[in-house]
Amino acid sequence: MSEPVPDIEKMTKQERWELIQRLWNSLGDDAVELSPTQSAELDRRSADLDRDLAADRPLGAAWSDVLGRLRADRGERS
Repeated sequence: MSEPVPDIEKMTKQERWELIQRLWNSLGDDAVELSPTQSAELDRRSADLDRDLAADRPLGAAWSDVLGRLRADRGERS
């Protein structure tokens, strides 16, 4: 017998988050199929991460740097 569908509007944020986690975990590892393009991009990003880790480079970027690049791309002043 299946569980009743919860009334999401009456759930707390924590209860909704737990429901999301249960749904995601129920999909399993093979539930999401990637296109060849998506798979290639994932492989590229993974290789970039491996290179950065091997070179002991810091991961990610400071928010101020990201925001500055976005503003520069849009021709804004920071």
